[in-house]
Amino acid sequence: TTNQFPALPYSGFLIRLCDKGTVTLHIAVVQGALAIVYKLIQLLVLGHKDVDIYNNLRQTPLHLAVITKQANMVEALLKAGADPAALDRNGQTALHLCCEYDQRDCLSVVLSMPSSATCLEIRNFDGLSPLHLAVLQGRKDLARMLLDAGADINAMDIKSGQSPLMHAVESNNADMVHFLIEVMNFQSYSGNTALHSACGRGQVETVRLLLKSGADSSLKNYHNDTPVMVAKNKKVSEAMTKRKNNKYNGHCCNSIDTALFLLFCFMVVCSCFLCWKTINLLKVTDLTVNHFLIFVQIFSLSL
Repeated sequence: TTNQFPALPYSGFLIRLCDKGTVTLHIAVVQGALAIVYKLIQLLVLGHKDVDIYNNLRQTPLHLAVITKQANMVEALLKAGADPAALDRNGQTALHLCCEYDQRDCLSVVLSMPSSATCLEIRNFDGLSPLHLAVLQGRKDLARMLLDAGADINAMDIKSGQSPLMHAVESNNADMVHFLIEVMNFQSYSGNTALHSACGRGQVETVRLLLKSGADSSLKNYHNDTPVMVAKNKKVSEAMTKRKNNKYNGHCCNSIDTALFLLFCFMVVCSCFLCWKTINLLKVTDLTVNHFLIFVQIFSLSL
């Protein structure tokens, strides 16, 4: 049987679900008929019906508006009360679809709505947040928009526990890796960096990755706290301390190696100078000079 909504008292229009599971509103959205979409939305409002109607593929009109790249349609549906957190059959929200289909304009519209704040950390059925998808797609502009809207740069996917940076590394996307590293040291209004966030949440592996990638552990927030000072557990504190000690030891080793090399160069120069002076002073035969030069070379090599 054909499911249908009750008839609405407006010019004889009838919103009904077709045999194939496609609603009239879905068809109007796909066809880009904005005027008809406005009319149908009005009918739904008059009938106290929800605009988040699902077709047989579990797609709402908002999902289809994003997929068909219609930012104006997305805005109309959101203003009519469409839920940006509604999930399709793959567990994807409108934000996920914006990132998957590379829809910068649609993403801008969705993020401009206050209701989008609750969608930033929703994971799809693959365990990925919208930010994960933007990173995997290699779209720095979309990633930046999500981060500016408040997306968590340390968010771990559900299946593998990997952060966006880890996904960028595994994808061998050096450009995205550099971009995310730059964002790491960006400070929020409270002065916190990504490292502060990871330490405060006790995310040991993320802390190690951030430090290895160049996150600045000396930055202080507006409470004058460094990341290690907000560490949630002992393992995080140990990871921070170990990294600091390794960094110090590395600097010491580099300084010693440099000093030894400079000393070696100085001794070689002095030896050559003394040889030249000795030859001029002694004015010995060519044979003696050659023997003397060979001796100097052996002496230099022994240094």
